[in-house]
Amino acid sequence: MKITLITTGGTIGTAETEGVRRLEKDPAEILLGAYEAKYGKEEWRIVRAKPMLSENNGGARITEIVELTAAALKEDCDGVIVTHGTDTLQYTAAALRYAFGADCAPVVLVSASDPVDDPHTNALYNMRAAVNFIASGQKGVKVAYINSKACYGLLKSNVKEPDCGIFDADRLSAHETFSDIFVELDGAAGFPAEGVYRKGVRLVDGTVMRISVYPGMAYPTEFPDEVKAIVFECYHSGTLRTEGEDFEAFLTAVKARGITVFLTGVARDGALYESAEKLSDTNFVPLCGYAPIAAYVKIWYDTALSVT
Repeated sequence: MKITLITTGGTIGTAETEGVRRLEKDPAEILLGAYEAKYGKEEWRIVRAKPMLSENNGGARITEIVELTAAALKEDCDGVIVTHGTDTLQYTAAALRYAFGADCAPVVLVSASDPVDDPHTNALYNMRAAVNFIASGQKGVKVAYINSKACYGLLKSNVKEPDCGIFDADRLSAHETFSDIFVELDGAAGFPAEGVYRKGVRLVDGTVMRISVYPGMAYPTEFPDEVKAIVFECYHSGTLRTEGEDFEAFLTAVKARGITVFLTGVARDGALYESAEKLSDTNFVPLCGYAPIAAYVKIWYDTALSVT
């Protein structure tokens, strides 16, 4: 089986010395060496992006990964594996899913909670799940993830073949503080089956503002010139505070700038609350069933497409 491996950095590409995890110069060599010792050889084509910790990812880095993946999909291979850090894994996954759709050759993102040489790492189990998915002949952009606790159980029981812990990238959300737990949100929608990839389209930092609602927040009333859209991560009932002078000033400011405001967290069949009536004559767009991260990346990509 021919697989293209794109390495980008993250914990899966680090080694720990004196309590500090630092990026390896060639993480592919270490990862594949450990993988082959456990599972045997595949036919690998290695593409090495400059190693980065994923917390430093922005539009340019995610665009680079999309471009590298596009090039890999044109090669003679059965699938693509992208190693990635856990902090922003779900953002890159959503960007790849939106770019290439649900019917592309398999593209699987693989990460780890601990370095490859850590005896409790989930790196090799996640890699194996990704390889198994590619071997299955299925299509689309996926994330392979088996949490560290489950991997420790597999290790103790001497199980080499894990269950295939695969998640759809357009349904992927995660705790804001990464905690080995991914949550699939049923009903996430809006990602086209065929994908919208166009060479040269670049995600530009700052074009989409993401705001979480919380008690005591103050609404912004001034925005950088590059802001084209705002995504609110609402309360679980799809609501946000609609009282107060700052909210009225916010409405005036976004209307004057022509900024579209999107609301995530809106239930498909939920009741409409009185506070939401104030939004009925505004340019607020409710996004039913969207994971906030998936919505943010989709709008980010839509904004980039609209200016090319």
